[in-house]
Amino acid sequence: MPNGSFSIPPALRHPALLLLLAAVLRILFLSDIPNGFTTDEASTGYDAYSILATGRDQHGEFLPFFAQSFGDYNESLYRFITVPSIAVFGLNEFATRLPAALAGVLTVWIVYLLGKTWHDQHLAWIAALLLAISPWHIFFSRTAFRLIQLPLCCCLGLYFFQRGLQRPRDLPFSAAFFALSMYSYSSACVSSYRSSPQALWRLLARLATAWPTTPGPDRRILAVLRPTLVFLGHSAGHGPGGHGAGHP
Repeated sequence: MPNGSFSIPPALRHPALLLLLAAVLRILFLSDIPNGFTTDEASTGYDAYSILATGRDQHGEFLPFFAQSFGDYNESLYRFITVPSIAVFGLNEFATRLPAALAGVLTVWIVYLLGKTWHDQHLAWIAALLLAISPWHIFFSRTAFRLIQLPLCCCLGLYFFQRGLQRPRDLPFSAAFFALSMYSYSSACVSSYRSSPQALWRLLARLATAWPTTPGPDRRILAVLRPTLVFLGHSAGHGPGGHGAGHP
């Protein structure tokens, strides 16, 4: 390695190897590791089974956005995405945990795509590798806990937002994934509030420069989105710092 630089062997640079590594670390022996099956996991699996069978959760609520758990209510997105897994594999530990494992693997792939978009393939590979072997991410990818959906939704929102700066027709996908993150885990409300002003102002600046050369179909999309973005930008915070009037 000349000049002390770090070089990845060409045979190992293929992103499919990253996905394979992430899948092995997250899916192998999924029913047994981690040991035990928590009450929250069992409640989530049974809610998904009940929704599959009746359209209602175990407490009789029809397709609830926030489901009753043990002493609290939490977001139902993970319950909904577990329904197909329960339908295919039955009501068991593997079926209940599988959506988390798949979300973890998909997040590794999206991080790789974001890295290529923002930097280059070399840094994208390193970023995705670090996430693929992250103990924190592996653990939550192997438990039926709704937290693992939040990184995926945020990464997808960022990915389509970045694409939307060049192709405005992708912006609704970005908005959809950021909105979906609100039903993944409660801390999404905080992270979205902090990041939305910067994103909105960056997008507004992009619209101001790109409008004259925007193709017809994309211009119609921007015409619909622009008044809303202006309103949200001023509501969320004045300027890229994200602090509105009246805030210290």
